[in-house]
Amino acid sequence: MAARWEDDLQGYDVSRFRGEVNEDLLCSICQEVPKDPRLCQHKDHIFCFAHISRHLVQNSQTCPVCRDPLTQKTLRRPTGFLKNYWEGLKIKCDHHERKCPDFVRLEHLPRHVEECGYAPVMCRNEGCDTEVNKKDIENHEKYLCQFRIAK
Repeated sequence: MAARWEDDLQGYDVSRFRGEVNEDLLCSICQEVPKDPRLCQHKDHIFCFAHISRHLVQNSQTCPVCRDPLTQKTLRRPTGFLKNYWEGLKIKCDHHERKCPDFVRLEHLPRHVEECGYAPVMCRNEGCDTEVNKKDIENHEKYLCQFRIAK
């Protein structure tokens, strides 16, 4: 469970994106495309919200780059060009390793992942612990599963 929590904190790996990602627009802490990006109040240093929040609690109430005073209340959300840039990046689905071929806009990733036919699901037949892609579950349960109920 801890590994999943750490994954949620980490930014998005730049290798998941189609085309180049501007390295000046990466999280200053993890050096990845920021999840839930925030900016330092004066000099626009960029962070994943989870990373900068943890820094402010565990280390100091200053920007880790410029050392200006910083709190969760003074963090800013990106607007205009920055917001449009991040939302428009094309990213591989979280289920790419399960063969999902889709690249989606970063702003649409959560919805795509929730609806993705390549998401892993467990067979619901009693005694079967097979994991298959969501799009294949009906075929597996009715025709392929050795634990299916024969009619």
